[in-house]
Amino acid sequence: MSKRLVELDSLRGLAALAVVCFHFSEVTALFPFFLPFSTAVDLFFMISGFVIFLSIDKTATWKEFVFKRFQRLYPTYWICVTITTFAIICNDFYLATPYKLPFRYIVNLTMFQHFVKVTDIDGPYWTLAIELVFYIIIAFYKKFNAIPKLELHGHLFLALPLVLVFGIMPFSQKIYDLIYVVLPLINHWPLFFAGILFYKILKEPTITKRYISLGLCFIVAIAVSQTSSKSGLTFGNYACWLGVYFILMLLLVKHKLGFLSLKPLLFLGHISYAYYLIHQYIGLNYIIRSFGNGNWTGILLAFAVSITLAWLITYVLEPTFRKWITDKIYWGRARYGRRVE
Repeated sequence: MSKRLVELDSLRGLAALAVVCFHFSEVTALFPFFLPFSTAVDLFFMISGFVIFLSIDKTATWKEFVFKRFQRLYPTYWICVTITTFAIICNDFYLATPYKLPFRYIVNLTMFQHFVKVTDIDGPYWTLAIELVFYIIIAFYKKFNAIPKLELHGHLFLALPLVLVFGIMPFSQKIYDLIYVVLPLINHWPLFFAGILFYKILKEPTITKRYISLGLCFIVAIAVSQTSSKSGLTFGNYACWLGVYFILMLLLVKHKLGFLSLKPLLFLGHISYAYYLIHQYIGLNYIIRSFGNGNWTGILLAFAVSITLAWLITYVLEPTFRKWITDKIYWGRARYGRRVE
């Protein structure tokens, strides 16, 4: 990523920190104050749309895209799932019935648990199914050399969440639930598409019609928001917070967020994926509740432990694990006479 967009890592760090504050505040009197931070996943989704189009320009084939996404997502995820599962075993009060835990662990390792209705090992994993569907769509467009058409198609796709929420859900909750299981991306498509549009504005800032498209994304996202995890917020509050995220992304592409290029925020950005995945169960159910709900000693310790674990996973465990996987792949290719690239 270019240096001029280094502040994108800061945005990631802020989004991760906001989600953590939201989860940790659930056991304190400050929860109503931090409730709006539940919307920070929307910023994650916009960043994801932006970053994927940033990377797709540098990717030759759909297979390369899939491999890079696999490398980015799975090693860290596998480590986090394993650590959290071990914590569950030690704590012995979550997901009940221990005999089901090995099955849940194995299914969770695939990252496809949402599609087979198996419980997530940890709360934040619900967003991963949405990300996976987005990556599959991008890989499909890349395979058929149709990436240039995605902007046009993206406008058509904006109608899908409106149809789902206003045309199907009021008449058949079962059909709505079935569609959401198969395509969890639908309600969140306006956010990913907004990220794509922000990237397009960065590349071609003179095309003003994309600002109108961003307005459509904003309107659709607000219209379907009450069916999502932001339903605890009022319509107006959610609109204000979403507006803040759109403004931040606009300032990003206009190179006006240089003031966010601070080492603590950049550090949080670098560990944000692991931090997001590892914090909730261990921080909330394992540490905070061990000290008594609302005890600030437990909350501060949870912040310290989750950040330390995320650092360890990002800078020590994940690189070691990835190297081991890569070595195994290369060894297997050499053993069976395949060309080692």
